[in-house]
Amino acid sequence: TFPHFSMNRQCVNIRCRILHPDFEKDKYRPYWSNLPYAFFPAAIPELDYVFFVEGEKKAIVLKNHGLPAYGLWGIYGIKDNWLPWFMKRFSNRYLLFDSDRVSVILSAYRQANRLNAKPIFLRGKPDDLLSRGEIDADFILQLAKETQ
Repeated sequence: TFPHFSMNRQCVNIRCRILHPDFEKDKYRPYWSNLPYAFFPAAIPELDYVFFVEGEKKAIVLKNHGLPAYGLWGIYGIKDNWLPWFMKRFSNRYLLFDSDRVSVILSAYRQANRLNAKPIFLRGKPDDLLSRGEIDADFILQLAKETQ
């Protein structure tokens, strides 16, 4: 289960991820329906940069590797009323969406433009690559520096 928070730090939803393979296409279920979109914070308070990723699991994996992240409910999960806070709070913002489909890559560029962020693309899902040891946090940080 993953708690989701509003900009004023109130828990507004709790989502569950179903691990059974029969639910691969519909694996996330909210406990409460009809609530606003929220995000899953896995930030590191002393750092002034952040990575936006698709989903809670990716945010947790990034944080476990020392990279601050916010998990979104998908590639369109950044809401307009969040933009000023994220821009004020983090000097550098990066989108680290999966790059497995052209539509996701195009959305990453659109969302990065809205957030004044830099998109970063890997050959695979960031959480899987980190967990398997195919890349490390330093590799992602180097890519981030190269995009500035």
